[in-house]
Amino acid sequence: MHHNKWRVRKGYLTIHIAVDIKKKRILSLEVTSEDVHDDGKMLKKLVSR
Repeated sequence: MHHNKWRVRKGYLTIHIAVDIKKKRILSLEVTSEDVHDDGKMLKKLVSR
């Protein structure tokens, strides 16, 4: 029987980006963990910067 000494929990990060399409520039960027599920809240945060 094989026991794994290291337990690896795989997850993901989410990148939220506000972009000025006409000028082709990134206006704001926020990286969150997989626990953040409120995109509307992130949008307000990005726009207010």
